[in-house]
Amino acid sequence: MILGLTGGIASGKSTVAEFFREKKIPIICADTIAREITEKQEILDKISVEFGKEMIVDGKLNRKKMREYIFVDINRVKKLNEITHPPIIEKIKEEINRNKENPILVVDIPLLFEGNYEFLVEKILVITCKKEIQLLRVQKRDSVSLESAKNIISKQMSLDEKEKKSDFIIENNGTKEELYEEIEKFLIKISWGIPQLIFINNIYLFFKNLFGSRGTVPSSVLFLNSNPKLFVALATISLVLLM
Repeated sequence: MILGLTGGIASGKSTVAEFFREKKIPIICADTIAREITEKQEILDKISVEFGKEMIVDGKLNRKKMREYIFVDINRVKKLNEITHPPIIEKIKEEINRNKENPILVVDIPLLFEGNYEFLVEKILVITCKKEIQLLRVQKRDSVSLESAKNIISKQMSLDEKEKKSDFIIENNGTKEELYEEIEKFLIKISWGIPQLIFINNIYLFFKNLFGSRGTVPSSVLFLNSNPKLFVALATISLVLLM
C-alpha cells in the first residue's frame, strides 16, 4: 500500500512520521525532496527571474523572504508551484518506484490536498486535532499571539475539509503515548498487525542485502513480499513445524 500521510499545522503529523521510522516503515518525505529541488541551480535561476534576484542569497534560496513575499498573493504561490511542483512530483514518483516492493510505503506530504498530490498515493491518512488544541500548539511552538496563530492556520485547508477527503483519520488530542497507541491500532486495522509488518519488512531487507551484491533478489522473495498475508501464513506454518 502506498499511504499518503498529511495533516494540519501542529496536528502531530511529524510525530506520526517519526513513529513509522522507528518501526522501520519506509517514508518518502515531500518536504525533504522540495528542499533538495530548490537547491538546484536551474530552479534557483527560474525563481530569480520570476520573483527577483533578492530571493537568492549566497547561491541559496532565502526561504523566509520567499514565504513572506508569496503568501500575501495567491497568484505568487501559483507561480512558485509552477516552477517547483513538476520536478518534485517526478522525484516522488522515482522514490515510490524504488520502494514499491515494500508491503507499506508512506509518502509524507504536508500539503497533499493543497498541492493536488492525491494521485500519487493509494490511500490517505490525515492526522487531526481539535481546533482549540491546534491553536494552543501553534502559539506555544511559534511563540505567537492567538490572533497570529489563527492567521497562520487560516492559510491552510481546514482539518475538517481534509478529514472529508481522507480514507483514514487519527485524532491527536492527547499525549504522544496516546497518539502512538492510535497509530498501532491503525496499522493493525489496515494490515495484519505491527509485529508481522515489521517481520516481513525485516525479512525482505535481509534478502535484499543478502542478494544485493550478487544480483537480483529472487523472484519468489519479491512475490511473497508483494503478498504479505501469504508470507505471514507461510512463516507461521514454518514456526509451528519447528516447535
